[in-house]
Amino acid sequence: MNSNNTELAHITEQAQLTRAEIAQYLNVSIEKVDGWLEADSSKKQEEMPESELHFLKYCLMSDNKRAHLF
Repeated sequence: MNSNNTELAHITEQAQLTRAEIAQYLNVSIEKVDGWLEADSSKKQEEMPESELHFLKYCLMSDNKRAHLF
C-alpha cells in the first residue's frame, strides 16, 4: 500500500526539497512536515492529508503543465 507519506518522501527525494520548502509551499509548520516524514517509535506517524499531497504536486508543476487546467 502506497501511503501519502511514502509518496511525499518520494517527491521530496526526487525534487530535492527541504522540509522548510515543503512547509512553505503548503503554509504549514516544519513540525507538521516532520510528523509526516518521520516515524518515531514513541509516537505514531501522522498521515499526510491527500489534499495537501495534491496541492504540493500542483505547486511543483511548471506553468506550462498548469495551463491546461484552466
